Amino acid sequence: ANTYPQINRSLLYAGCILHDMGKVIELSGPVATKYTTEGNLIGHLVLIDEQIMLAAHELKIDEHSEDLMLLRHLVLSHHGLPEYGAAHRPVVLEAEVLHKIDDLDATVYAITNALQQTKPGEFTETIKSQDNRRFYRPKNDEALDQAPRLE
Repeated sequence: ANTYPQINRSLLYAGCILHDMGKVIELSGPVATKYTTEGNLIGHLVLIDEQIMLAAHELKIDEHSEDLMLLRHLVLSHHGLPEYGAAHRPVVLEAEVLHKIDDLDATVYAITNALQQTKPGEFTETIKSQDNRRFYRPKNDEALDQAPRLE
């Protein structure tokens, strides 16, 4: 947000905080996590959108206000493409930025997880989410050894 002053910082922060909160309803809990019936049938994007609307109603926020619509758009579009679960493609700058942040986070997690299971000087197994690419773990990769285990 500091690099791009044209970004509505409050909207982006709200989207960052809320975009995956529906997973609390979508998933069963922190141990032996499984998808709930609601999670399987509805999904976290719609579940958090419903919670946003319930909160707006309770706080007496006009359900047609632009601020509320923009926040809902960020949440509903953060997966980027319908084939990845987005209800709509991002069409607001902050929604596109949130999508890129979320995608970057998932990419770093997937690659780091695979590298942590790979010996230095070798390639990871194929990473499905990364276009079936394999990543090389450098021989002197000390930073990866210090990273928290992601398994």
